[in-house]
Amino acid sequence: MGLDAVDLVMAWEEVFEIEILDEEAAALITPRMAIDLIFKKLNALDFTGSKRVWLYERVREGVRRIIREQLGVRDFSDDDEFVKDLGLD
Repeated sequence: MGLDAVDLVMAWEEVFEIEILDEEAAALITPRMAIDLIFKKLNALDFTGSKRVWLYERVREGVRRIIREQLGVRDFSDDDEFVKDLGLD
C-alpha cells in the first residue's frame, strides 16, 4: 500500500473513530467497499448512551468527502477502482 492509500485509510479511521486493519485496507478496491466496511464496523460498535447515529448515507458522504480531499478527485462513482480509476498508488 502506497503513502496515499495509507493517508486515506488514516483519515477514515480518524473521522469515524474506528480501526481498519492492514488486511482490510489492502482488500478495499472501490469506494463502495470502503463505505460498506466502515458502515459495518460502526454498526458493530456499542453506542450505548451515545447520541451518534451513523446512517449509511452519512457514512457514504463522509467517505466520499475524504476521497475528494485526499486524492483531489471530484467526479467519481462508488464503483470506480482506487488504483485504476482514481490514481491511488
